[in-house]
Amino acid sequence: MHDWEGDPRPYNECLRAWREAHDWSWQQVADELREPLATVKLHSNGRYPKDTRSRRRMMTLIDSIEPGGDT
Repeated sequence: MHDWEGDPRPYNECLRAWREAHDWSWQQVADELREPLATVKLHSNGRYPKDTRSRRRMMTLIDSIEPGGDT
């Protein structure tokens, strides 16, 4: 399982890699993160809050229970 919280890449790169690892649509990513689709799309394009640690932690936790979470 990948540790998204410890991944040194920018959040938007991790978010895109996470989406690809699960073969999800952006809507599915938004649903998993409990965020509006428009917000997730902004994040994927590099506009996001400086503190993304909780989102990265959530991605790691979701991977721990979702198949296809290995990257």
